[in-house]
Amino acid sequence: MAFYNFNPFPVGIKDLEGKHLNVLRDVTEGWYVDYKQEILQIKKISKQLSSFSNQYGGWLFFGVIESDERKAGRFSGIPKESVESSLLRIREASTAHVNPSVYYEEKVIYGPVSEISLEKNSAIIVVYIPEGANPPYIDSSGSIYRRLADQSYPVKETDRHVLDKLWEKGSKRWMKTKEFIKRRRDITNPNTPVIYVHFLTNPRFNKHFESISYDDFRDIFSGQDSNLGLSMPMDSIHSVQGGFVAKQTKGNNPFDHVPFIRWWHDGNAMIVIPLNTITFDSLKNSNVNFIHGIEFLKELQHQGLSEASICDFNYFLITLSCLFNQLTEVYKLTNNKEKIFSSFCLENAEKMIPFIDDPEYLSQVKKIGAAIIEDKQVRVPWDLDERWLIEIIPREEEFNDLPRGYSSMVDVMPIFASLFNSIGIVNRIKDFAKFLKVFSTNKYENPKL
Repeated sequence: MAFYNFNPFPVGIKDLEGKHLNVLRDVTEGWYVDYKQEILQIKKISKQLSSFSNQYGGWLFFGVIESDERKAGRFSGIPKESVESSLLRIREASTAHVNPSVYYEEKVIYGPVSEISLEKNSAIIVVYIPEGANPPYIDSSGSIYRRLADQSYPVKETDRHVLDKLWEKGSKRWMKTKEFIKRRRDITNPNTPVIYVHFLTNPRFNKHFESISYDDFRDIFSGQDSNLGLSMPMDSIHSVQGGFVAKQTKGNNPFDHVPFIRWWHDGNAMIVIPLNTITFDSLKNSNVNFIHGIEFLKELQHQGLSEASICDFNYFLITLSCLFNQLTEVYKLTNNKEKIFSSFCLENAEKMIPFIDDPEYLSQVKKIGAAIIEDKQVRVPWDLDERWLIEIIPREEEFNDLPRGYSSMVDVMPIFASLFNSIGIVNRIKDFAKFLKVFSTNKYENPKL
């Protein structure tokens, strides 16, 4: 849901009804509003979209005839049969004729609507374009357009100072995103290997979503909702500035790294997953039933790596899948249908050897030697460039034959595949598939670190 710099209606665009349009009879065209009697050509739509994005955002109405005072005079509408092709035209204008693509929201008001005299076979298309988070938005002609108060049509911007300000505004917005991705949880023991995963549905912090109550958040992350399927119960859930946190503190030091998720009401989230370290002695005394663990350690001894620290990645995927599945429920309750982008960072694992309990991996270690994590931080995207954020594509409908929630394992696979590639478990991301049997969900029921 977009943030409104200007909204003439008592509701957001999602809840807009035909009767609400009557207020436009007192709203003049200008900075925030433009009336069009009929749908425009694609290139003209792109100029409108980019000009609103480059300025303060605003409303574009198709099917409205302006009065002599440049207010909404008559709601003539466009033919009902033209609506779908018109929506496709708007979409193409946004994605193919403006760089970067313009975010917008749309609502179709179908007649009859007696309050505005809209006839039965006609419709009004309402388009809201928020102030752009990544200006300047450049039209396919190579020009930059802006709205001006006394102009009903976009004006080509040529002033160097104004153009510099647009670039500066876009740069500042992305800096805020970079700071969020760098965000960490303060703990007393900084030496535990840990993975931070940030999920962004509002990477430019320019959208608002419906709120979620503490009770609903608690039900999702405490494990009380038995219908969730794949989930990880948390035993410490409380409010924090801007949102909520859920932690698994039982049997752990709550001041150190514990499985943790922080949710912000702006639609972004951070998941923290600590990793176990393994030595030959700790594995012998462990109650974890690793099938290939002893043989893996013996192979490391054979390679002269008996003193090395080993980082256990076996529980990471299932833990991340559980928490992402629960996070997905939060998205649903807040009516957040935005694209999901992600970044991750592995810390404190430098010079450690990664381990997964898989025969293919053991065979690889014997054949080409054990991988050693070389970097103090393993981060994707490495240079924090938004172009390389990982896009998470929910596939719940594609895998509806799986138990509820288990499709989240597929959703987060791009994160895990990138991690495997970054720490040398796979040398090509496509090779990730050969290790999937290590993630048998039967093996890791109710994961706990």
